[in-house]
Amino acid sequence: MGKTTDDLYRERLKRVEDAVRLAVPDRVPFLPRAGFFAAKYAGLSPEGAFYRSDKWLAANKKMIIELEPDMYRVSEYSGPALEAVDCRQMKWPGHGGPANSSYQYVEKEYMAAGEYDAFLDDPSDFLVRTYLPRIFGTLEPLRELPPLPTLFLHGYKGATSSAVFAAPEMTEPWHPSIRPASKPEGIGPSRPPWTVSLRAWVSPRAPPVRTCMPPLIPLPIC
Repeated sequence: MGKTTDDLYRERLKRVEDAVRLAVPDRVPFLPRAGFFAAKYAGLSPEGAFYRSDKWLAANKKMIIELEPDMYRVSEYSGPALEAVDCRQMKWPGHGGPANSSYQYVEKEYMAAGEYDAFLDDPSDFLVRTYLPRIFGTLEPLRELPPLPTLFLHGYKGATSSAVFAAPEMTEPWHPSIRPASKPEGIGPSRPPWTVSLRAWVSPRAPPVRTCMPPLIPLPIC
């Protein structure tokens, strides 16, 4: 009689825990850091990984079942979400990059050498009023905020007395930062949720897992 799903789960869990405890496992645990390999393995383009989340999940499902890792990690890419915030730090397949290539970091000086004092003096203020408006186009209005310590020094009075919150770019209901992203095919209500029971499609070759996000280790985390 072959091993049951629960047997495989306990076997792999012990293998991982032995390695974490610096004990000697029966073999080295296998955790694939696959990136776009799952797409290539299942015949999906990198652009599909960014814009067809249903097919991206199916590609990872196929890879996990057939390669039988001890642990798994699935990256979730979202082209529509990146478009919604006008992300300037990346070019990705279908948005500035070729459909069959990986994403590419856009090399720029997002923090100047002369800004370290401002960052060290108040990291939160620097990130909100300087850094985020540089890397996300829809957050440019944050540049107009007064310094955060001044803004919130008097609690709600400080926040409500700032004229910046009355500026059209902060109040228009169609501002891109609060507008839902467009929904290409495969995005939206028909999209398979990440909160899924994986027992059905990993059994009997991988541990049964109920997960809110694809786990790094094979443990029930929900």
